[in-house]
Amino acid sequence: MDDNAIFSPAYPLQFLSRDPFRFDVLGLNDALGRRLGSVDSPAAADEEKAHLFFLRDFPVELQDATVCAQLAFLHTDDPADPASFEDALKQSWDTDDTAARLETCNYSLGMINLMSSTLPQKDRRRIIAGGLLAALDIMQPDLIHWPQTQQLVDAEKAAAILAEPEQSANPVYGFSNVRLFNLEGTGGEMVMDTLGLGALGLTDLQMSFRGLEPAAVAGLLQSLAGYLLENGDVIDNGHTVQGLTPDDRWLCMHEMALVEPQRVVLDIDPGAPFAVRPD
Repeated sequence: MDDNAIFSPAYPLQFLSRDPFRFDVLGLNDALGRRLGSVDSPAAADEEKAHLFFLRDFPVELQDATVCAQLAFLHTDDPADPASFEDALKQSWDTDDTAARLETCNYSLGMINLMSSTLPQKDRRRIIAGGLLAALDIMQPDLIHWPQTQQLVDAEKAAAILAEPEQSANPVYGFSNVRLFNLEGTGGEMVMDTLGLGALGLTDLQMSFRGLEPAAVAGLLQSLAGYLLENGDVIDNGHTVQGLTPDDRWLCMHEMALVEPQRVVLDIDPGAPFAVRPD
């Protein structure tokens, strides 16, 4: 399979709100500048449905020109489609009363990043997180729909976490989600994976197991995802990672994912008696 199939060049995010958004162009420009350096945008009225911001401190080399990365905010009067959130509602573990809150959000605003897909993934995350925090400052949405990681995130919680110094330097929160699936007819065996690394050009993680505490496995996968976001794809076939105890050395191999979306993942084998090999 072509791993580029899950790479997200524009990396769209969707902000959801109970109240109408006011598209404050000047305020958004200032909020972006505080986080991403030199920012400018064409003159436009606040009521326009889309606006583009040029990030001068993030140059992008093309074959015959140098341009800069851009963020675009897209405003629509149409209500959000409830069907588009079905998968996220099943795998959003970090937000309380998500379904009920979603029902109250009748307004949406989109954000995409342009001309930045060739930048290092760390720079892309800084751009995306900076745009997200600027939007939270100015437009104060209630929820963030993060389709690349299949989750709905509380906007206030995301703002607080991403503003922490460690996250400001290397944004991780929201960029990976640990999902849980029960294997039908197998007596309690589970698959857990990460979703989100592939959208940035990295390799997601997967583990099938039985007899282990799911919360502990989730913590391990999230920790490993953070390690890969910091260091890149540095875990090769045959390497081992520490498991849930200091003595655990669990083997890693690249394999096809057991659950959608189809992609190559780094499978972690916890060994006997915990390993599962579903048909």
